[in-house]
Amino acid sequence: MALVDAAHASSTPSRANRAFLSPVLDFLCLGGGSILFMPILLWIVPDELNAKTLLLAVLLANVINNPHFANSYQIFYRTFRTIVSDPSSDPKLRARYLWAGIGAPMLIAAFFAAVLRWGDARMLGYGANAMGFFVGWHYVKQGYGMLMVDAALRRSFFAASDKKVLLINSYACWIVAWLVANKTVSQQDLSGIAYAMIDVPMGLLWLGCAFLALTTLYSAWIIFRHGRAHLGAIPLNGIAAYVAALYPWLFLRWEPILGVLIPAMHSLQYLVIVWRYQLNVEHAKADSAERPSWLATAKVAPTKATVRFVWFLLVAILMGAAGFWLLPMLLDAVVPYDHAEYGNFLFFFVLIVFINIHHYFIDNAMWRKENPHTLRHLFSHR
Repeated sequence: MALVDAAHASSTPSRANRAFLSPVLDFLCLGGGSILFMPILLWIVPDELNAKTLLLAVLLANVINNPHFANSYQIFYRTFRTIVSDPSSDPKLRARYLWAGIGAPMLIAAFFAAVLRWGDARMLGYGANAMGFFVGWHYVKQGYGMLMVDAALRRSFFAASDKKVLLINSYACWIVAWLVANKTVSQQDLSGIAYAMIDVPMGLLWLGCAFLALTTLYSAWIIFRHGRAHLGAIPLNGIAAYVAALYPWLFLRWEPILGVLIPAMHSLQYLVIVWRYQLNVEHAKADSAERPSWLATAKVAPTKATVRFVWFLLVAILMGAAGFWLLPMLLDAVVPYDHAEYGNFLFFFVLIVFINIHHYFIDNAMWRKENPHTLRHLFSHR
């Protein structure tokens, strides 16, 4: 999520506006829950139950993860035409929207079409590796964004130089984790298609680890100094989100179950922001407090704002099920391809990689200070 400077561009939140949903829910969903429960889960689950735990974690990730992708599509394409056709829109924002909405998906689709035309399963494997790179990059950037947003909610802004260090540390953490995965994981597959790993020189890996250690120490000092200077307004939820989004990646080599727990945690972070945003959108409409006419006779009826918000959630669930399960099942059943080369779940692989990479570009365009459509409602009073 690219909420890098959105907080500074927004109107200053009131004291009553210091949580997105509630202080407890924000803490648990933004990262505190992961920091508390993830180590306990990894410790108490016996090795012989890892397979069952992994299956449960995958199901959990699907319930949480798939709707979060759908939410991003709902919000992005709802404002796409307005932004690209409005001459007063920020030119850079318009270019980002055009790239994320048209250019990037066309390029990703062209890559898959060319690779499948040539029958090159190894190139598909590089697509999975690229997905891993963009996913991790996106996750750590979101953790940084959560820290900045929580600091804004508490009116304890970080200095520009400190923000740069924290952001660099985010990138360093993910790049080291990605290099470690490429160096140490000899075989990994997604829907039966093997990842194509890159041979990483050991010297580069050690250099990355040293740089990460330095930026981590400096970032810890920045957060400590910031907290000491803003007693009573320390962005604890943001700090938890930052730590939870960065450092679990470094243990993925030894705890593979983190590969599904981390996406679930990321999606919880995302849903807190998106749900708060969408609730604010609905409550800002003139008829938000009215009751739907088809519920006029009910003694207890939800408002139109509530009904529309629930519909937003239901559509996301249906879109997630369609994009990650129903559509790939249909395509794998009706489209002929070389099953000996690609296995039996080619379109599961293609759609997972496509959606994950495209999601990175969508969020990079959507959650920015230049975007009045998201910024206004994200920080609006409620």
